[in-house]
Amino acid sequence: MVADGTLVHHIATNALFHIGDLWMRVNTGTLLHRWLESGSGNRAAIALTTEPGRYADLPNIRIFTGRLIHQIDPSESPLVHVFLLQDDAMGAIGPIMFQTKDRMVMGLFDAWCEMTVSIVIEVRPE
Repeated sequence: MVADGTLVHHIATNALFHIGDLWMRVNTGTLLHRWLESGSGNRAAIALTTEPGRYADLPNIRIFTGRLIHQIDPSESPLVHVFLLQDDAMGAIGPIMFQTKDRMVMGLFDAWCEMTVSIVIEVRPE
C-alpha cells in the first residue's frame, strides 16, 4: 500500500488528484479522469502488486500494469520524484503519472522500479 486516504481533486489545475503526499496527473477528458473526479472526496487507496488477479473486477477498482519508471524533475525544489508506467509490449507511457516529494512514499515506489508491476487504485464510496 503506497497511499490510503481521501482522494482530492485539485480543481485549479484539473489534471491533478492526490491522496496525501502522492499526486496523480491524469489527462483531462479521459475515462480515468472522469472516474477519479467522480470518486473525489471519498476514501481511496493505491497499492503496487505483481499479482493483480487478487483484485476483483469491480467498478471501484482500476488496474494498470507495466514497467515502473522513476524520474526526477530537477526544476522543482525540493526535487519531485515522478513515476510512470511503460507498457512492455508497445513502449507507450501509461495514462497516469505519480509525483511525490515525500521520501517515504518515494521509497515505496522505488522498491518496484524497473520491474513489471500493477498499480491498483481503489475508490471506496462512503
